Amino acid sequence: MCPDNQGENPHRGRPRIRRKFGKRIAGRCFEPCNFMGGTVEEVILRQDELEILRLIDIEGLSQEEAAGVMGISRRTLWRDLQETRRKCAEALIFGKKITLDRCAGNARGWCRREMNGETREDPPDTRDEM
Repeated sequence: MCPDNQGENPHRGRPRIRRKFGKRIAGRCFEPCNFMGGTVEEVILRQDELEILRLIDIEGLSQEEAAGVMGISRRTLWRDLQETRRKCAEALIFGKKITLDRCAGNARGWCRREMNGETREDPPDTRDEM
């Protein structure tokens, strides 16, 4: 990789195209139940990755249908789906925290990891804000 290019696009190749998706999923952080403070590795899921999981695994759409909804090719959706499932499996198997990109909790101050280990009540219901 050319030194002048470092940091601009960590994935090399073409830039990601915009994906279409319905409502944004309210951000939350999910961490292992045996979390005792300190640091824990994390896996970050982007909003488009969550939308792919929702369309395929929850709504039951085919990959072709989901790709059409999101405005991307079936091949691109397949690659993103494989990467998303790998991230989720890695977090579950190795006890990593799952953070949703642009976690709404961080902005509102109720993300437990941002409170210096202090236990907080569940965040307010944000389903209407999506």
